[in-house]
Amino acid sequence: MDDVNYFYQHWKSYTTQRSFAWVDEYKTTDAPTRLVRRAMEKENKKLRDAAKKAFTTEVRELVDFVCRRDPRVRAFQRQKEQEKEKRRLEEEAKKREKQAAYDAERRAFQEQQEKLWAGNNMETSRVADRHIEQELEKLRKKMDADVLVCDLCSKTFKSTKQLQNHLTSKKHREKEEELGVYSDLSILDDEMDKALQEELIALGKVKIEDNEAALKKAEADRVRLEKEQKAAEKRRERKEMRKSKKKDNVEKIMDTARSKKEKKVEEEERGRGKKGKKRR
Repeated sequence: MDDVNYFYQHWKSYTTQRSFAWVDEYKTTDAPTRLVRRAMEKENKKLRDAAKKAFTTEVRELVDFVCRRDPRVRAFQRQKEQEKEKRRLEEEAKKREKQAAYDAERRAFQEQQEKLWAGNNMETSRVADRHIEQELEKLRKKMDADVLVCDLCSKTFKSTKQLQNHLTSKKHREKEEELGVYSDLSILDDEMDKALQEELIALGKVKIEDNEAALKKAEADRVRLEKEQKAAEKRRERKEMRKSKKKDNVEKIMDTARSKKEKKVEEEERGRGKKGKKRR
């Protein structure tokens, strides 16, 4: 196929060596003066160049006509198209594989983050529950320490139940009647319940704040992941743009080189034609 390409490339850049002197309109030997002869030569040169260009164009069009119908060229073009299509399919398959791998990695990362966030939330909840229980226990001990003393009888008790039993006992009532002081157990219970409720509310606020912090952290991680994905997409677009721009520049350089080469060949052919005329 290299010989075929060389053959057609040679004839597509064909330039004739003919002088086309037969298209001259004026006979320079009949010129009365030098100025008239130069004017005649100038007009004759225009006619020769036009005829030479028309002939060269006709030959090149004939070469193009034959080349388009050459079975070898057609087979080669079909082969090139098949190879191009094959490369395109391979590139698309690679892109799909890369995208699938990227999506799988992204899903795995998201699942890992979700598990991590869920684990953190559960751990935070467990820690908060343990903290609440510890604080309640401390509060109970404190309240027990505060009320496990009967000032009227000057007695201490190990539990709240013992104190309540003592307050309802006959000896304690006799002491109350003697001193004129009465114990209101409902007031004591209300105060204990109120203190417990206040402590629970305070601990609940701490737990809510911990959960809100965990949710904010999860949202920040999600936003960061989306930004990274957008940045990666922009980098891919810039890379494709640079590739296409580089390809266009290479094509421009090749076209410029071809045009310069063609001009050089034409100038050489013209120089050869002038030398042939001088020899004659």
